[in-house]
Amino acid sequence: MKIYIDSEIMIKSPNKEILDYCKNELTIKNPDIQKKKAMGFWTGNLPKEIKMYSKNEGNIIIPLGCIDDIWRIYPNMQDYTINFGEHKKINFPENKLKPYDYQEKAIQAMIKAKRGILQAKCGSGKSIMAIEIIRRIGYKALIICHTKELLNQFKDYLTDDLGLQRGEYGIIANGKVEIGSLVTIALRQTLVNVDLLKYKFEWGTIIIDESQNIAGNVTYVSQYQKILSNLASKYRFGLSATP
Repeated sequence: MKIYIDSEIMIKSPNKEILDYCKNELTIKNPDIQKKKAMGFWTGNLPKEIKMYSKNEGNIIIPLGCIDDIWRIYPNMQDYTINFGEHKKINFPENKLKPYDYQEKAIQAMIKAKRGILQAKCGSGKSIMAIEIIRRIGYKALIICHTKELLNQFKDYLTDDLGLQRGEYGIIANGKVEIGSLVTIALRQTLVNVDLLKYKFEWGTIIIDESQNIAGNVTYVSQYQKILSNLASKYRFGLSATP
C-alpha cells in the first residue's frame, strides 16, 4: 500500500481497514432528505448517502483532513509521499492588536496542530486569532468567506491591524481573481468556479470562516470539497462559533 498526500490523500491498493474506515467514517446520511420531507417535497431522486471519498482504478481518494486517522491505521512512514509545494517564509508586519491570554493559547494550539477547527463563542475574536495564526506561520494565506460582509471584515482587519496595502492582500469575488502577495480573501461562490489547479500550491495556509455552515448543506459540502481537494496546503483551519 502506498499513500500520496498533497491537496488530498490518494491510497493505492488500500487494505480492508482503510476500506472499512471510508465506509464507516466517510459516509454520511444526506441531510437534504429530511429537510425536503419536512417541506412535503419528493425525495426519491436524492441519494440516501453522501460519500466523502472516491474510488479510481482500485485507489481510494479521501480528504486531507483524515491524515491523522490514516496515520493511526497505517503508520509506515516509508510508504508515504508528501508534497505541499515549496513555500517561502514571509516576514509579516507586526499586529497592532495583541492577543489576550485565552487567544494566545488557542493560537499556539492551532499552529501546533496544523489542521483543525478553532471553535470559540461569538465576540471572542476568531478573525483576529486567524490573522495572527497566518502571521506567525509566515506563509501566503487564503481566507475563504461565504458572505461579502465577512470578506470586508477580514479586509478591514488586514488593512487596519497589519497595515497591508492592496496588492499585499488580494480579493477573489464577483467573478474577479486578484491574488495578494501575502493574503488573499475569497468569496466561496467565486472561488469554486476558478481554475483551482492553477493555484494548487499557491497558499501554505488556508482558513475557512464560519465553517459550521458547511455541515447540513449538501451544496456547501460539494463546493468546499471541490475547493479543498484542489489546493495543497500544509496548514488548514476552520473558524466556528458552534461545536
